Amino acid sequence: MSRSGQTAVAAEALGVGEFETARLARKYVLDCVNLVAQTIQQDHVTTLLFLATVTANISHVTHNAVLADSLGDQVPADDQRRPVSLYALARTYHLSYETARRHLKKLMEAGLVVRAPDQGLRVPAAVLTGPAVADIVLRHHELTRAFLLALQGKDARGEPPIMTPRLQAARITTEYFLTFLRISAETISKDLVTTLVCLAITQALTEQHPVMGGDQERPSTTVLAAARMLNLPYETARRHAHKLIRLGFCERAETGKIRLGEDLKTRDSTRAYLAVTVAETIRLAQRLRPADLAAVAA
Repeated sequence: MSRSGQTAVAAEALGVGEFETARLARKYVLDCVNLVAQTIQQDHVTTLLFLATVTANISHVTHNAVLADSLGDQVPADDQRRPVSLYALARTYHLSYETARRHLKKLMEAGLVVRAPDQGLRVPAAVLTGPAVADIVLRHHELTRAFLLALQGKDARGEPPIMTPRLQAARITTEYFLTFLRISAETISKDLVTTLVCLAITQALTEQHPVMGGDQERPSTTVLAAARMLNLPYETARRHAHKLIRLGFCERAETGKIRLGEDLKTRDSTRAYLAVTVAETIRLAQRLRPADLAAVAA
């Protein structure tokens, strides 16, 4: 069986097809980033840099199964958090160094990120133990539960909770959507901001037109809708939307609005992207071990 065929079968094991898996994953990632962005009062790019720093600080723990399980719902102390360089963050998440530096400045001014003695970046443990983060973790847990159940075609009401402790689940899912965004950037434009604009445009189209395809006219939306979704300046969103048009991911509709490229679903790169997205989503479901998703690991 081909890789795409295997992916389709794997996605069906979740209860939905591969395109629906990708749609649910995109919505989940944007919803999670939006939740954090609203709380720390930053745009989505700044928020992602914040989350990437949090994740990098403890990657030596989370990438060790024994240490990760023993950590549970604890927040590592500052001396256990390894600083990360701005250059490493920018390179990993496809941001220009200047863009990353500009967003880091906002995080430092807000007290969310500090420079360690070796000039690396660290999110202080005190930031992660406050009431605001506790509220994020609680609401994020419900988003994750609803996402995993939607992957099985189930409604969240009346279903069992996720068994993984909340902070541990938050760490696992943060790694998931940072991976999702990195993979998306590698497929779309090698630029995180352009990728976010593309995802926001696609999400806006989905929200306005839940059923797309068939003989109906392809739906369109405005760049302003994407800018508002990401809390980005309109001019920034417009500039990246033009880049998406040049790359063929989007095109101008007759109305002047923007829509997805006509051949997007048939591209080889799209099929490969779907395969990786489905694989990462199945891996997430396996790692979280919710009581009602044990069969996914089969």
